[in-house]
Amino acid sequence: MLALAAAKKWHLKQLDVSTAFLHGDLDKEVYMKIPSGLAVSQPGLVCKLQKSLYGLKQTSRQWNIKLTQTLVDAGYKQFFYDHSLFIKKQSKSFTAILVYVDALVLTGNDISEINSIKQNLDDKFKIKDLGDLKYFLGMEVARSNSGIHIYQRKYTMDLLSDFGYLDCKPLSTHLIIVRNSQRNQAAFRVLRYLKGRPATGLFFSSISTLHLTGFVDVDWATCADTLRSVSGYCFMLGNSLISWKSKKQTTVAKSSTEAEYRSLVVATCEASWLSFLMDFIGLLLQKSITLFSHCQ
Repeated sequence: MLALAAAKKWHLKQLDVSTAFLHGDLDKEVYMKIPSGLAVSQPGLVCKLQKSLYGLKQTSRQWNIKLTQTLVDAGYKQFFYDHSLFIKKQSKSFTAILVYVDALVLTGNDISEINSIKQNLDDKFKIKDLGDLKYFLGMEVARSNSGIHIYQRKYTMDLLSDFGYLDCKPLSTHLIIVRNSQRNQAAFRVLRYLKGRPATGLFFSSISTLHLTGFVDVDWATCADTLRSVSGYCFMLGNSLISWKSKKQTTVAKSSTEAEYRSLVVATCEASWLSFLMDFIGLLLQKSITLFSHCQ
């Protein structure tokens, strides 16, 4: 969505819902012990909860149900394949909301609709309007005319501080071939690499095309312990990296060909998901998704 916001030059706002978990409605009877220090007329009495309370197992679920219903009532549609995404389309107006518990990112081409839904949520729950998107889930966001840059400088500096590497000498490379006994040394090398480039991140260009391109590769039985292969893929929207994954396959492949087919299947599933997402948003791909494989 950030890549699309950059390419389409959409507005990008954020907000937090105050005391979100206290807004959930309980669909079952829940009782709690009398809080310590509260005097009651009779022993053995308990409290019957009328609303959700922090600490209940079902609190987060009830809050999500309440927020979802509020957005649906406001005319938003929830994405079936990822319930954290809501969109609203009216004529040439488009607005999308991304939800992570009580933190919301709003983007789209209609600033009046964005302001309207913010007011709606504030009337319903009370929100903190944080303005333009700057910091979300540990990611720092910087926007310019050329695009959107996301990075984790603060997290990187905190990591270096925790391990006493704030004054270390930076390295230009982060990977070396090591034995199992040297893995702790390899990890510290990554820290020295990060010291030299704490604000390195992803850049989503404002002149990117809407063409999806995927790249997939696999090794074969390189894990000495399990003999399982590692699949890897990445997808680009125009020239912006939007999706990537590297993971061991679940079973041992009997040949390199079998490992390659499994890797291609995983990448194709991701391509399908991205295609469903673009279709849900209503943006037509400029051409079919291109998938490049290094498998031989």
